Amino acid sequence: MDFNDILGNTDLIQVQRGTGNAVFGYPAVGGAINIVTSTASMNPEFIFGSSMGGFNTRKYNVSYSSGLINRKYAFTAKFSKTLSSGYREKSWVDFSSFYLSLLRFDDLLSTQFNIYGGPISDGLAYTGMPKSYIKNKALRKSNYSDWGGRGDDFYSVSRRNEEKENFSQPHFEILNEYKLSSNIRVNSALFLILGKGFFDYDGSWAPYSYYRLTSENGFTVTGNPDTLPLSNVLTRAQVENRQWGWIPRVKISDGHTELNLGAEIRFHNSLHWGAVNFANGGPSQLTPDFKYYSYEASKNMFSAFGNYSWQVKNNLRLLWEVQLAYSKYKIYNEHFIDNSFAVSHVFLNPKFGVNYILDERTAEASGGATPQFAVNSTGSYKYEDPLVLPETMSSLEIGGIYRKDLLELSANAYYMIFANEIVKNGQLDRFGSPVTGNVSRTNHAGLEFSGSYRLQDDFRFLGNLTLSTNKIIDGSTFIKYKDALTRVKTTTEIDLSGNKISGFPGFLCNFQAIYEKENIFVQLTSRFNGSFYSDNFDESLANLQNTYNNFLDYDDNKNDAFFTADIFASYLFKDVDYLKSIKVYMQINNIFNTLYSQNAVGKEFFPGAERNLLTGIQLTLD
Repeated sequence: MDFNDILGNTDLIQVQRGTGNAVFGYPAVGGAINIVTSTASMNPEFIFGSSMGGFNTRKYNVSYSSGLINRKYAFTAKFSKTLSSGYREKSWVDFSSFYLSLLRFDDLLSTQFNIYGGPISDGLAYTGMPKSYIKNKALRKSNYSDWGGRGDDFYSVSRRNEEKENFSQPHFEILNEYKLSSNIRVNSALFLILGKGFFDYDGSWAPYSYYRLTSENGFTVTGNPDTLPLSNVLTRAQVENRQWGWIPRVKISDGHTELNLGAEIRFHNSLHWGAVNFANGGPSQLTPDFKYYSYEASKNMFSAFGNYSWQVKNNLRLLWEVQLAYSKYKIYNEHFIDNSFAVSHVFLNPKFGVNYILDERTAEASGGATPQFAVNSTGSYKYEDPLVLPETMSSLEIGGIYRKDLLELSANAYYMIFANEIVKNGQLDRFGSPVTGNVSRTNHAGLEFSGSYRLQDDFRFLGNLTLSTNKIIDGSTFIKYKDALTRVKTTTEIDLSGNKISGFPGFLCNFQAIYEKENIFVQLTSRFNGSFYSDNFDESLANLQNTYNNFLDYDDNKNDAFFTADIFASYLFKDVDYLKSIKVYMQINNIFNTLYSQNAVGKEFFPGAERNLLTGIQLTLD
């Protein structure tokens, strides 16, 4: 979902690691994020804000709340605009955001209409860079559309000014809550999401045949289309989405037991196509209407769940949950090679929990990529036999919370066993998305700690820490290399068993110190991120490179650990002339100017921005 400034229109965000709660919706294995959009203010107010900061960043926002009208209606409107030149070269952004909400209150029924979205336009910057660039203040701002090799064989293609993204995805919602009795509440959510956008990128790397500019498709090309290079070509990839559905919920509670019943019905359709634009010349038969790929896709999902909790005693609660989910994925109307298929799945997800209180205190198709299915002897695809299989997971968690006066501590231990986990294999496709595949058996185990302490009334300290191990228990991958003697390309299988899974740091720590007194607010936030590997070869990469004749064009697959800190401070002036309040604020990001890579996949490392400053003002009228 491309939706900028979502926090400005949100009351609550809940992040859950591991198996998602069925109450949140369709099942999630790796985790779930529940976003609760803002409700209308019951008091009239008008807010205007403006800020500016590093990298030529500017933001403007305005919001209006009507307050409660005739004890029945409330209206809220919010708009924002964000502009920036970006940290990396040609990574500019032009973001807009809007949120409109109308509430109606009846005796037993409340109804909320929401319309919100975030149209975006930005310069493409989805490729990473060599790790050697990360500590170099000049090179780490590079933005290549393509690069590779090393040493004297290193090549790079700079991003063109015309390469950009443009996308809009407005949301329409009707939310109802009906109170049948003091014990029974019924909720309903009807939604419609419309998305349309494109990104233009340099396509000069491909030959004529990639864009199907061949005689078979009615084009006259001088030379071999499989080897004939292009120059100054801009490619457009367009997508048009439509998604709608209904999420009903029933909650029945009597003080000792609570039963939640619900369902989700969701339909998603999309159209994808690609076109090519020659800045200079091109085949005479080429028209703006020619699409070198075009297909439609659909994803339909249905689920139903029951969630029951029982307060056995004051200090003992039991939880049962079961969810049945069905999904069907379909590709159809593929224009050139008829890769039409439909695949469906049914999942049953049970869950059981105990809460005991000891003490009250305490895929890409544009390039004709090979579909990931098994192949029949005739060369057709077995769509009932996908190469990427559904992953399954069993999880056991145990945790506790201790509370006393101004102190709160919590600890949690988890152990998850996956079969056919879908993991990143250390490669990105040409659009910057990780290429994934199955690993036979993996596990994730860890300890999580969090705590908060209030020192008097002014100071608060919050922190969390995670220690984890994320390993491949049984798995392998295939690599291609050129034999050093025969120079013949060979494929071989590499055992990955015992290796760490790429992208998972074993140590994470966050800390916040907050000072809040009368009109002053100061918050210091820091984060330590442990090292992790950018692929699944772990520390054996060097040996594999020696054995298989440098089958990869990089030697360092470790994203180094890093520490960053930010500070935010504000001062609130109240009742200034005709204004309810004036708030001025300042934020310094990356205080210590750490040069770090925040993420890495394979050979590509992604730099975090250097130290930067943001200042702003917010005016509130009654």
